[in-house]
Amino acid sequence: MQKRRVAAEKIATALETNESASLEDLELKVQALADRRAGFQSKINDLIEASAAVEEIKDAPAAELDALVTDLNERLKAKEAEQKYLSGERDRLQKELARAEAAAPMNLADGELRLRQLDAKIERMQRDCEDIAQAWKLLKTASERFSHSHREAIEAGINRQMEAWTGRSSRRFHVGNDFSLALAIDDITNSKVDPDIENLSQGTLDQLMLAIRLAVLDRVAEDIVLPLLIDDAFLTWDENRRKRLKPVLQQIAEARQILLVTHDASFQNWGNPVQIRDMG
Repeated sequence: MQKRRVAAEKIATALETNESASLEDLELKVQALADRRAGFQSKINDLIEASAAVEEIKDAPAAELDALVTDLNERLKAKEAEQKYLSGERDRLQKELARAEAAAPMNLADGELRLRQLDAKIERMQRDCEDIAQAWKLLKTASERFSHSHREAIEAGINRQMEAWTGRSSRRFHVGNDFSLALAIDDITNSKVDPDIENLSQGTLDQLMLAIRLAVLDRVAEDIVLPLLIDDAFLTWDENRRKRLKPVLQQIAEARQILLVTHDASFQNWGNPVQIRDMG
């Protein structure tokens, strides 16, 4: 009688500690975890499909790729937190079974079976997290490749225009990973210096701004040739700069419509004047 009373007290203490009325309650808790995981399954499947479709996504707009990368990163963090919670729940159940072993040895086999089932669910969750992490890495790589191709094209366009306007091939502009602009100049000793772009003359800066606009316009529009609007961009240009610009503008105008608004009389006979009509 004494041994039975002690065993009953141990069982009651173990169940009270784990807020369970019986081992059957533990099974219900495990099932609840499985139900919560089911809510993530469709999202995980979508992410795995996204992983396989990276090659199709790589030509998507940059903003869309950035959104996909951010969303995957957030979901990966959520899944890792869920996995950590499930691992803790498994450890808790294992400890409870160890405490209950002495009090109710007849239920030990059933409890071990439930633990194995929970271990299998956690293992599947770990594989899901690995799939999500792989999809995130692939999308991140695609995003970086997409950004790199744009930066290269814009940089080439800027240098092509600036060399045509200034006649200087020793000065190179570089577009950084964050699309910041830097300048390198080869001096007479063939060593490179990196001057501050802000130290360029105002006329050169105006040329640079126009070159950037053209380079970005070409890259963003892709197959669509968009018109170029130039609004008094030559106010600070000297005579030599303006002479160099006119043939370049003429060359651009052969492939793209240019809308030129300027007070410079030297451009008065360039192009066709815009006619303003009263539609009323």
